[in-house]
Amino acid sequence: MFYCNDCAEKNGYPETLCKSEGKCEICGKHAMCNDTPSGLLPMPPTSSQDKGCLRKISDDSVEKPCLSNMHNPPMYMYLEPGTYEWTCPSCGKITVFSVPSITNNNGWFGKNKGNITIK
Repeated sequence: MFYCNDCAEKNGYPETLCKSEGKCEICGKHAMCNDTPSGLLPMPPTSSQDKGCLRKISDDSVEKPCLSNMHNPPMYMYLEPGTYEWTCPSCGKITVFSVPSITNNNGWFGKNKGNITIK
């Protein structure tokens, strides 16, 4: 994006070392402008009118996510059918999950393939 120093100050955009003279893409005035890729710029502040039907109804603080690699239940392991409970050792969150009963495996392995025998 090509923007002048006045627009950079007004929108909270950074001033860059790479500058050239030209027309500002925001206000249109001819000045010495910053040349920055648009993806590197912060989004301009929005007013509550710009959010349409969305409105904030509570100031609840958002708790930090648990970054432990043991936060979610273990995967890729055999568990007998039933309901299980997993407690994260770091944050204490409890996850309850179910393992379904598989009734027909003949389509996967046939009757006898290698060390797997289905009766």
